[in-house]
Amino acid sequence: MSGPASLATLISYAPALVVRGLAIDQARLVPPSAERFPAAVLFADIADFTRLAEQLSRKHGPLIGAELLALYLNQYFGRFIDLVTAHGGEVVKFAGDALVTLWPARFEPGPSFGAEAELAQVTHQAAQCALALQTELHGYPVATHVRLSMQVGVGAGYLSAVYLGGELNRVEFLLSGSPLTQMSRAEELGRPGEVILSPQAWHYIEGSGRPAAEGYMHLDRLNRHVPPTPAELPTLPASMRAELQRYIPAAVATRLEAGQESWAAELRQVTVLFIHLPGYGTSIKHPYQTTLPQAQAVMQSLQRVLYRYEGSINKLNVDDKGITLVAGLGLPPFAHEDDPVRGVRVALEMQAALQELGRPSTIGVATGRVFCGPIGNEQRREYTMVGNAMNLASRLAEVIDPHLAPDRPAILCDQATFQAAGHLIDFDVLSPVRIKGREETVPIFRPRLRAVARPLFPSLRQPLQQKLLARRQEIQLVGGVLQQLRRRRQAPNQNLILIEGEAGIGKSCLLGEIENRAQRMKIYSLNGAGQPEGWMRPFSAWQDVFFHLFHFEQALMATAAEQRRHVLRQLPAGPGEKGYPARALRYSPLLTTVLPLDIADNDFTTDLTIEERNQATHAFLLRLLELLLHRRGRERRLPVVFIFDDVHLFDHASLELLFAVKKAIQPSLFVLATRPVPRHSLQSFHPQIYQRLLRQPATHRLLLKPLAMEDALHLAARRLGISELSPAVARHIWQYTQGHPGLAGQLAEAMRDAGLLSLLPNLERANGQPTPDQLESAVPMAIHQTILSTLDALPLRQFMLLKTACVLGQTFTGREIATAYPLPLSLDDCAECLQELVTLKFLEETTATDAGEPLYAFRYPLVQQTVQEMLLMNQRRQLAQSQAKESDVPFSTST
Repeated sequence: MSGPASLATLISYAPALVVRGLAIDQARLVPPSAERFPAAVLFADIADFTRLAEQLSRKHGPLIGAELLALYLNQYFGRFIDLVTAHGGEVVKFAGDALVTLWPARFEPGPSFGAEAELAQVTHQAAQCALALQTELHGYPVATHVRLSMQVGVGAGYLSAVYLGGELNRVEFLLSGSPLTQMSRAEELGRPGEVILSPQAWHYIEGSGRPAAEGYMHLDRLNRHVPPTPAELPTLPASMRAELQRYIPAAVATRLEAGQESWAAELRQVTVLFIHLPGYGTSIKHPYQTTLPQAQAVMQSLQRVLYRYEGSINKLNVDDKGITLVAGLGLPPFAHEDDPVRGVRVALEMQAALQELGRPSTIGVATGRVFCGPIGNEQRREYTMVGNAMNLASRLAEVIDPHLAPDRPAILCDQATFQAAGHLIDFDVLSPVRIKGREETVPIFRPRLRAVARPLFPSLRQPLQQKLLARRQEIQLVGGVLQQLRRRRQAPNQNLILIEGEAGIGKSCLLGEIENRAQRMKIYSLNGAGQPEGWMRPFSAWQDVFFHLFHFEQALMATAAEQRRHVLRQLPAGPGEKGYPARALRYSPLLTTVLPLDIADNDFTTDLTIEERNQATHAFLLRLLELLLHRRGRERRLPVVFIFDDVHLFDHASLELLFAVKKAIQPSLFVLATRPVPRHSLQSFHPQIYQRLLRQPATHRLLLKPLAMEDALHLAARRLGISELSPAVARHIWQYTQGHPGLAGQLAEAMRDAGLLSLLPNLERANGQPTPDQLESAVPMAIHQTILSTLDALPLRQFMLLKTACVLGQTFTGREIATAYPLPLSLDDCAECLQELVTLKFLEETTATDAGEPLYAFRYPLVQQTVQEMLLMNQRRQLAQSQAKESDVPFSTST
């Protein structure tokens, strides 16, 4: 296995201003901070990019279209970066189909704080580079019949380099200042092939041109030529590696550290959000002014909402129209089957947070398959998303009035998001709109402000609405345990059931049935779940429990102050406190660990160390549970069942609290569901914790396996509302899902929606089958996202192994995998990875070869299909060629 990426590779993902700031004094970059300096800026925007994206999508399909678009961008931007660097400039931001480039002036502030000579020098350099760019890149061929051109605008003046955020150790960098407004307006006034300078930039150069409008000028030529001097970056010590990663998205940082930088690009289903703050962002300045603290409050509120739903910030840009933040739900390593639902809820909560801060906003939300990967070259690049969903979300954010009535969110969603989230969120169906770059009108949908009964905090758990038709033995066992609990005949500390099974195998359905039975028996139940980012948030698995105990859904859409009052007035008083919860109020700032509250630290909590804070939170939450349950009738020692899903994602603090509650609250039953745990887990749940659960007294361990054919097909028929599937439909569902209940039900519904149910009987008589394209169209995003959410939890080496395996055929050996694997991998390491993937139910051993080598295969064809569809065409070809096979998918840069 190759080692982590070099420091030079990490540096290529960060703006030069960040690298230079870290080299001088990293304390200056601690958010919130800003540093003002004179500079020239250049903005280049590719002409008719949206139209090109639509044409490629129609001609080649959305997946290959997105990949081709990214390929063209890489070619064009790569040459652009080389020219800018040679002329002494620095590429600061990639804004989709545009680039922001900077020439900072090197000067020492004097008594007059003037830098006229320095500004004149850098503006001349920027203008000279702009002419060179148009000479070299106007009508630049990136493929047969595809030529790209751009519009270029130049501005000059004083800028501020601003560092904001800090949530989960993520820092966002942006530029602020009037030159950004200048360059954006200059670019708008030009046409492809032209260079437009702002009046301020024109003041500093000596050249010939002609008026454009509003005092802006077309630049035709410069009167003098200055030999270009390439920009140089300082050398960073290796100790800066961790600090540098604060500016690099987790999606790419994890792959860089795993030595997989060349495999960071993927095709993924993502819900994209464009959050636009009009008229804001070009005046953020020094800390002694109010603009910087205000910007920090805005950024932290947006980060908190987004990270709570496990989304990712992809871009943060400023232009003359304001700030635009681009976010994604479904970027690695945090894909979820409900990313469209999460995306809409993020939009609603973000807009509510911004309104509380007095900032109007417009938000566009779109869902689709996009290219996710690096754009640029080895000198400068960014991890970005490219595809129809990106373009559509951007345009939707542009067509909304930000000053709508309070009960009408300034949020628009596309049809794919509406179809995926409409069963949980109410939408208003609006009249279709025409957007830039599209010939046809686009259907649009607006989520209703109070459409959500409760936030996805931390997980989406819908109660089971129908009777569980399988798992009869498991239900019988659990039913007997519940009866013992109800009769209080359970021995102390013998109250744990551990349910183990792969994703979608039916753990959540079984938990839902257990909850239903407990309610029918008058047993009080509380639910929680482990979180993918739980290792960064102690006690995260208990968030849903306290959400329910404090009736927080009633305060969901309230202000932060109202939410705080809602919780504080419910705090219970302890013995001897005469009804006043003095101790609970003293500890109340610790509630922010499990509830989305804004409670400032007090004189007690401020001085706690991290270890002391965790210990105090543990004791406080345990005491709260005891008092709140006592208030609900525990004086009669009523039984309670705690139901936790995704225990494989538990953090250590959540597990310790679980053991403490299990011992303190009797009679009780704990039902825990987990996926299989490999020896090397990407998440914080370690095998020793799993073994500790198994060693608990009288633990019942239920291993869920795929269903028998009769049960699996019966469940699929019930999902369709019919009593029995036709033989042809049943055969195809069984072939692709092999008894996996979740995949079988989803595939049945998808085949119905795609019209294949009526097609299959005819194919059966003709001894035919659906084409691959027909079957692919029948697999909805929900299936892909369900599978992808499990793949994202894998160590990257195992994920890469699955990508390698999916192009090798129906079966493969460890030797074939090790040979085709694109990075160094020994046979022993390969065998270990394969066995762990068998444990996790991604693969299965079939027969052995004549030489005695075990043969492996994907356990479910749909998993293989999902993994394969993530690969780019040239990645598939590379893997196939490494096995001396010819790729069966033609692909070339001249497509």
